[in-house]
Amino acid sequence: MIRAVIVTNDQGKPRLVKFYDYQPVEKQQEIIRNIYGGMFQFPLRLFAYNRFSFSYDYVSDLFVIM
Repeated sequence: MIRAVIVTNDQGKPRLVKFYDYQPVEKQQEIIRNIYGGMFQFPLRLFAYNRFSFSYDYVSDLFVIM
């Protein structure tokens, strides 16, 4: 189940954010910061954040996170 779609540039600035479950704005910002920080700690294209798995791809200077 897709819970959010996040597109960021390579500096971590969100360009498109869509959460399909309600999250307060503060929680959304925290999730985005933690995910972006976690992407560069692991060489794999699939990693776990809390109890969710994320896949991402680097496309034309943007990260697409699902």
